Amino acid sequence: MNTMKHQLPLTVLLLLATLFLAPANLFANDYREVIFGNSYGNSNEIQDDALLTVCKNGIENEMRYGYRYNGFHLYEENHGKEAVYRFVASGNPLTYENAVKGYLEGTGAVFQSVCIRKNGRIYKLSGDYIIGYESGDGTVRSWHEKQYGGAEVIHRGGKIVGLLTHKAADRETRHSGDGDDDSDIFTTYEKECSAVFYFWSELTDDSYFKEHDDGIFRLKREIEIPRIRIWFSYPLVEEKHPFKYTIQNAFECYASGLYKGAKYKDTCIAELDFMLDNGRWLFGGQ
Repeated sequence: MNTMKHQLPLTVLLLLATLFLAPANLFANDYREVIFGNSYGNSNEIQDDALLTVCKNGIENEMRYGYRYNGFHLYEENHGKEAVYRFVASGNPLTYENAVKGYLEGTGAVFQSVCIRKNGRIYKLSGDYIIGYESGDGTVRSWHEKQYGGAEVIHRGGKIVGLLTHKAADRETRHSGDGDDDSDIFTTYEKECSAVFYFWSELTDDSYFKEHDDGIFRLKREIEIPRIRIWFSYPLVEEKHPFKYTIQNAFECYASGLYKGAKYKDTCIAELDFMLDNGRWLFGGQ
């Protein structure tokens, strides 16, 4: 009579134990995808107390709308030998659920500042709200506006060629006349989108920057740094990932040249560049 008992391999037991004992948020969605867009995987949170303190103290006064912030994070994005730092401040604890809720409901805020570090000095390249909300009440007009925007590092062949900052705003305005007639009350809707492309060679040129009392180098107001302004139509806003279809993807998504697919037959622009009169590509394409 065979009395041997079947035993699970040790590796299987360890795997099952890991699954049962793992933190509840191990398999949660990544909030970086909400606030950074499709390239979120390139930005990893780091611990650098000195850099975080400089960013927090120097940039805190730039945060508008009277929001209170209780979460401060620092991310490093590497491209070859160059690194870009993203300082993020949030009105609520920075979780996936709060990031999505903040965008959908206009509650809280998420602020981002993009910096580089050269010779131990901090250079601020851009700063604005990833998720923001503005409102105003007036005698004959009141409004509220949802805003979302970001900054995308544009790179070609492992080298950074520029920085694209972009913003989309969706405003609802309620108008009311001075009279008692309800016909004077009506609502208008406005959507506006814009982006700015900065050449990396200019953003790394010290002559465009000036050191401030807080120790951070910022772009000089009296000198216009070369830039390209872009206006575009309001994009499709995916409910839980607002940057999934924004203009940043015109430079960062790669396709096979989408090609007539097996399911979809419409055309999708996966990457965009422009050839100048001198034969060079505007954004460093090959």
